Amino acid sequence: MNAKSFDGMHKLWMIMNPVSTLWAIFIFQIFLGLLIHMVVLSSDLNWHDDQIPVGYQLQGETLPVNLEMKAALKDAQ
Repeated sequence: MNAKSFDGMHKLWMIMNPVSTLWAIFIFQIFLGLLIHMVVLSSDLNWHDDQIPVGYQLQGETLPVNLEMKAALKDAQ
């Protein structure tokens, strides 16, 4: 990249206020992060129910150690 590719960049900031633009990006990213967390929490990937993501539950059911741990956890509850 050379300096000529950024020659007109200052014109963008003459159109948009940099402070308002940065605040808008910040608020959008916070909103997007919260939205993604709410979608994931409302799906099968909810990690608050049993502390183990779905992918690990399916893989771990075949191991005898995990079955013993599940039995111990059920007894503890």
